[in-house]
Amino acid sequence: MSNVAKLDALRNLFDPAVVAAWLDEVDSHRQHPRTAVQPRTVQPHPATRASEPLLTVKQLSERLGVTTNSIYEMVRTNSIPNVRLGTRIRFVWPRVEKWLDDSAKRQSTSSL
Repeated sequence: MSNVAKLDALRNLFDPAVVAAWLDEVDSHRQHPRTAVQPRTVQPHPATRASEPLLTVKQLSERLGVTTNSIYEMVRTNSIPNVRLGTRIRFVWPRVEKWLDDSAKRQSTSSL
């Protein structure tokens, strides 16, 4: 049903003066839109800095020199720190570096 047909149906159901007043109100809102809501400032997590953006799976695989499949497997097994943004997976580089350091320390102490 088109908007014109809907308006005609309203005119048949309601008093024409009420419909006219309602249409005037709708038009006034279109002419004077409310001001846009300003987004709140999001404070970065202490572990991240503005100069260190979140890394994608591909970017992390290039930095670490491993395949993207390896990264996805580590995410699946929850063995690498990651951040989920909806369905997307991102990485905070300082957290990954700490994870690498901790892994290296565990391997060196276990081989003794």
